[in-house]
Amino acid sequence: MKKQINTKSPSGTAPTYAYALPADMNSLTISDHHVKKKFVPAVENQWLEKGHHTVEIFNKYKMKVAITSTGNNLESTLDQRFGRCAFFVIYDTETKGMEFLPNPNTDVQEGAGPASVQIVAAKEVKKIVSGEFGIKIKSLLDSLKIQMIVLKQPEKSIKEIIDMLNN
Repeated sequence: MKKQINTKSPSGTAPTYAYALPADMNSLTISDHHVKKKFVPAVENQWLEKGHHTVEIFNKYKMKVAITSTGNNLESTLDQRFGRCAFFVIYDTETKGMEFLPNPNTDVQEGAGPASVQIVAAKEVKKIVSGEFGIKIKSLLDSLKIQMIVLKQPEKSIKEIIDMLNN
């Protein structure tokens, strides 16, 4: 997934192509005048100069993370169940913003896991932190390129988990 977001060169002389690269992307190929050039990611916001092109890496490690929660505040603890958790906390590592979403699937007889995946995928999360994930959803999350993080510490507060994500 390539998204052009900036066309300004730091020196102002060479054509520049700046792209936001997903964290799991390991290279970027740019075609210009029928010539393909390949660039590899570097440290965030570091310019890579190759030939007449410059590429800037933006927000390589910035993403949204879903955390399963027992309540709707930072003092709530990690809910051990993904599909039937009480709330999802959607945390944006770039803006530090968060949103608490009640999970409508807490009492669903069947299909709570896949239905919960749809909720967090709609929020464009790249990682989910929970105590457990049902076996039915692993392949679904893999196909969506959403990473599962299993945390077997139910006493951890949402604030502590967010602090872990920021360090």
